[in-house]
Amino acid sequence: MTTEELLQQIYTEVCEIKAKLAAGNVASDVPPQQTWFTRQEVAPQLGKAAFTVREWSRNGRINAQKRNTGRSTTFEWMISADETNQDRLKPVGSKKIVATD
Repeated sequence: MTTEELLQQIYTEVCEIKAKLAAGNVASDVPPQQTWFTRQEVAPQLGKAAFTVREWSRNGRINAQKRNTGRSTTFEWMISADETNQDRLKPVGSKKIVATD
């Protein structure tokens, strides 16, 4: 293949890529939605301590799985994003204690 043929092939491929970009047929730069969260990420959303979320995970109260963290043989609870949208887990109201005289 000559240099001119190679340049022509590259030019053709670049034109095809431009056409796909213009038509919107390629994935955008928007990152995919996160589907699993750590207990530390979920706890503030639920108004609970990370320890509570860990216990819920361990007891099967919420949909969670143990996943490898990449550090040796350590595993961490990962909570499904579907669980963070459950109204049954959201805090209902303030648990502030008011002193009475």
